[in-house]
Amino acid sequence: MRTLSFILLLVSALCSAQDVKEYQKRLDAFNETWMPERIGIHTDRTSYFAGDRIWYSLYLTNTPWSPSSVSGIVYVELLDGIDSVMVRQKIRCREGLAHGDLLLSRKLPTGRYKLNAYTLWMKNDPANAMTVISLPVINLELPLSPSPKLKSSVASVLDATQSANGNIAVNASAPGTLVAYTNEEVLAVEKVTRGSEKDIRISQDAAIVNIGLLDEAGQVLDVKRITTDVAQDSLVLTLDRTEVRPRQKVSLTIEMFSKAGLPLDGHVSVSVASANVLTSVDENESQPSWINGTGTRDKSSFRKEIFAHPLATGSLNPFASSTPPVAAPLQIDSSQVLHIVEMGTNRNLMRSYGTERFFGREAGYNIPSNISYQPRDYMSLPTMEDFIRELVPQVRIKKFSGERRMVIRYTSENSLVYYFKEPALILIDGFMVTDPKTVYDLPMHEVERIDITWGTKEINSLGIFSLADNGVVSITTRARYFRQPDGELLKGLNEPLRFEQAAAESTEGNLPWLDDPVYWNPAVTVTGKTKVEFAASDRPGDLLIKVRGISANGQALDRSVKLKVVHPSR
Repeated sequence: MRTLSFILLLVSALCSAQDVKEYQKRLDAFNETWMPERIGIHTDRTSYFAGDRIWYSLYLTNTPWSPSSVSGIVYVELLDGIDSVMVRQKIRCREGLAHGDLLLSRKLPTGRYKLNAYTLWMKNDPANAMTVISLPVINLELPLSPSPKLKSSVASVLDATQSANGNIAVNASAPGTLVAYTNEEVLAVEKVTRGSEKDIRISQDAAIVNIGLLDEAGQVLDVKRITTDVAQDSLVLTLDRTEVRPRQKVSLTIEMFSKAGLPLDGHVSVSVASANVLTSVDENESQPSWINGTGTRDKSSFRKEIFAHPLATGSLNPFASSTPPVAAPLQIDSSQVLHIVEMGTNRNLMRSYGTERFFGREAGYNIPSNISYQPRDYMSLPTMEDFIRELVPQVRIKKFSGERRMVIRYTSENSLVYYFKEPALILIDGFMVTDPKTVYDLPMHEVERIDITWGTKEINSLGIFSLADNGVVSITTRARYFRQPDGELLKGLNEPLRFEQAAAESTEGNLPWLDDPVYWNPAVTVTGKTKVEFAASDRPGDLLIKVRGISANGQALDRSVKLKVVHPSR
C-alpha cells in the first residue's frame, strides 16, 4: 500500500513538473515575442469633485526591464460608467517616465469613472491591454442620476493570501488548474477541485506572485496578485515632524534601497492631500493571454511608438467627446457624507474668494535639454539675436549660404568640445522655424524660456530621427502664440501644467488656503536619498503623503505616511 502511494505521489510530481515546463515555455515565448509593457499610475488623490484637476504620473516598464526599449508614447483616457471615452490624451514618455494633468468637467454627474493608461504595443495582448483605475467623482450641484445597466462582473472564484510560513495559501471555489507565476517564472501548476485548499511554495526572491485559475478548456476564470514579504527594493519615508500647524513647512526625506540594503537611485512622484474617505480602485487584474497559449500570434498588429515625428502608423489622436457622460453607480454611506460636504464647502469657499489657483504650462516638458535660460534672470536685451550673442556661449551665429544660422557647441565630454558642422534645429513653441529672421527679431520680453540640447542621449530621446542631429534650440514664448503651417514637431502631445504650491507660513491677509492637493511633484529624482518640502494647508485633519515610483532596477515602489494638521489653539 505504501509502495502504491509512493508511485502515485511520484507520478503526480512528474506530471506537475511537466506542466510547469509547458507553462514556462509559454511564458518565455510570450516575453521573448512581446517584451510586455506595464504601466503604474499615481494620481494626486483617491477621489475628486466635478471641476477638479487630476494630476497623474506614469511609470512604464517591460519584461525584462530595459528603460531604453519601452514605448515613447502613452495614451491616457477618461472613461464613463459604460466605458465610453470622454477624454484622450497623448503623453510623451521618456525612459519609462511621464506625467500630465486632466481637468474634469463641472457637469459630470456623481459616480465612478475610469482612468486608463496604455501604449499601442500593449494592445497586442487584449487580455492585459490597459492599466485601469476606478475614480469616484462627486458633484454636489447635480442630483444623483439613476444607475445605468452596466456589464455584469464575474464573481471571484479564487482566494489567495500569503500564509505564516511564507507560502501562498489558495482556496478555489471552482475546479480547474492553478498556475502560480511571476513575470519571468512559472512557480507551480496544480489541478484542483471545487473547494480545494492548496499551499503553494514560492521562490525566495518572488516579490510579486500571480495566481491564475483556468477551467478545463484553458480559459482564465480568475487571477489574484499577491505582494509577498520577501526582501526587495524599498522606499523609506521620514518626516521631520508628525504634527504641524496650518501653513507650517514640512520636510520629507525619501530614501531608496536595494534588497541588499544598499542606497539605490530611482524616480518617484509625491502627492500630499487630505486623507479622503472615498478611495480609488485598482482594477487591472493581470490576465495575460500567454497562460492559455494564445499570446504568441503575429506581432505586426501594433508597433511600438518611439518617434514623435513623423507620426507613427496607427497613432491615436487626442480628443474630447461632447457626448453626455453616464456615471457608474457610487455607494456612499452615512459616515462619508459629512466629509464630502466639508470638502465641497471648502472648494466653494476657495472659489467664492477667488483664491483658486491657475497653473502655468511646463515649459520645455517635451524637449529634453542640456542647459536652459530664462531671460527674466538676465540683463534686459532688445532681441533674441542680442541675447544669444551676449549671454549664450553654447550657441554661435554663423553664415551658411549667406544666411545667419545658429550652431551649437558640443560640450558633453570634457575631452571633446566642438561646434556642430551644420545649423541646429530651431523651435518656437514646438513648431519648426524655417525663416531664421523670425527668431533673431523676436522681442525678449515675449520669451519665457530657451532650452538648448546637444547631448547624444537627449537628442536620441527626442524621437525625431535626423532632424536633431546637430542639436536643438527650443524657444518658449509667454503667450504660446507662434504657429507654423505643417511645422508642428510634437503634434498632438499633451503639454502638462506646472503645479505650484502657495507660499509657506504666510501671515499676510485673512483669505483661507484650503487647497487639495496640498502638494504634487510628478518628477522627483532619488539618488539614494533626497528631500522635498511643502507647507500644510489651513484645513485641520490628516494629510496622506503618498510616494510612488520606480527603482533603477525597474521595480515599482509605493509607500505612504500620514501627517496631522492641528489648529494652534489645541
